[in-house]
Amino acid sequence: MMEHICFRCGKGKVPEVGHTCKECKLDLEANSKPPEGANDEDVLGHYVNQRVLIGCRECGTPDFGYEAGTKTEKGLKYFVLFVRCSCGANYMDMLEVRAMRLEDVGIEESE
Repeated sequence: MMEHICFRCGKGKVPEVGHTCKECKLDLEANSKPPEGANDEDVLGHYVNQRVLIGCRECGTPDFGYEAGTKTEKGLKYFVLFVRCSCGANYMDMLEVRAMRLEDVGIEESE
């Protein structure tokens, strides 16, 4: 069986030509955040896509079940992802914490 290397770094081993290694995926994930003004759905969608790219924390497969949502507490909004994988992994990822905006609580800013 022929070994393939990561197209991004040229060092990591990958299963097929054109794939990125785990280290490059983590690097891309760590350096990417949704825009500050993004709505809740866009923020969650951004992070879900990242987590699917990286795969399950335990086995690496991108085929896992998840629930994503927000929780608000004391003026902060927490974006969380609950993962359940067929490998048996069951964990929560804290995706991001943001200060709540006026529009988050139904108040419009006056001009």
